[in-house]
Amino acid sequence: MTLCWVIISTTAYHNARMSAFCKHGGVAPHLLQWTDTDEFAPLRLQNQPGEGYGTITLLPGRSIDAVSLSERRRALDRALCRVRPSVVCVNGWGMPGSRDVLAWCVARHVPAVLMSESTMRDASRSRWREGVKRRLVRLCASSLVGGTLHRDYIINLGMHAEKVFMGYDAVDNEHFRRGAYAARASANRLRRELQLPDHYFLACSRFTQKKNLLRLIEAYARYQRRAIDGAWELVIVGEGPLKQEMVALCQRLHVVDKVLLVGGRSYTDLPVYYGLAEAFVHASTIEQWGLVVNEAMSAGLPVLVSSRCGCTPELVHEDRNGYTFDPYDIDGLAALFGRISIDQGRRGELGAASERIIGEWGPQRFAENLFQAASTALATPLSRIKLADRLLLSC
Repeated sequence: MTLCWVIISTTAYHNARMSAFCKHGGVAPHLLQWTDTDEFAPLRLQNQPGEGYGTITLLPGRSIDAVSLSERRRALDRALCRVRPSVVCVNGWGMPGSRDVLAWCVARHVPAVLMSESTMRDASRSRWREGVKRRLVRLCASSLVGGTLHRDYIINLGMHAEKVFMGYDAVDNEHFRRGAYAARASANRLRRELQLPDHYFLACSRFTQKKNLLRLIEAYARYQRRAIDGAWELVIVGEGPLKQEMVALCQRLHVVDKVLLVGGRSYTDLPVYYGLAEAFVHASTIEQWGLVVNEAMSAGLPVLVSSRCGCTPELVHEDRNGYTFDPYDIDGLAALFGRISIDQGRRGELGAASERIIGEWGPQRFAENLFQAASTALATPLSRIKLADRLLLSC
């Protein structure tokens, strides 16, 4: 089997998944990235090549949006014809370039595995858009998705249940586990160097509207007023357009000295912030999965996760490793802050449960189920292509 996975840009997440996949015998994997320059540069592994797989950049130094459709497709055709894959993994239906990849598969009679983390609830749905998706899904031979919410949605769009596999959303669990434990071994020194408080909740995300950070700060302020002297602080890792609004809110709520906006941090440095935290919180109103939850659980943290995150059925086991909450319920989240911080005796138990649970959702599951999805795709007769399909893929 020669497998190609076409993505926008390679990050450490892709490296962890493909490195695990390489351990399956008889597979020659290739990672094709459209560009080597994008907003996720901090998540790249610097100067570390892929482990056991080849990487090809289709548009070096250029954004996928900066080139014409014909140029994109010529670059893709050159690379895929060079590799000659027996199966190709397509990143969803809405990502830039995804239809280009599917069009190539249809033209060359190569089966496609649809990689998806969409759910029924992560966006508003319209009948005509769902009709387009159904056509695109029908052209794929199998699918690898995140979890049960994603599986249910892809089945609803027409994929047969026996051709849907779970485990797409994985991180390098060991990177975060080892880094967190190393940080705890040097906690006093690192807290001084990084100016981190003795006890804090951690949040990590882009500062954008859907991450719900303004409500998070308001919930924290309510918790802080109730807890008085025993309150933990809140550390938020990240950058983005909402930063000034977040700073202004902290000032207005009088928690500017309790909420630390530490800026963006590299993939190498992130485990330290997880390791020195007491618990993790993720408050998004829209989140297809939430890989930061994987990271926090790998670091052995209790987690407070918005019920709108696609990972919750698999990763958040109520009162075992954390709690879910309505991201619009500020008082409810404030109460959970208090519950976690007061129940000191259970924090170790909750964190240990996080490690056990995430151990079942790491790169190994991704590798095993991608192999099953690819094998299923190879054994599945290709769909008959209709004129409407060709017109849809041409634009």
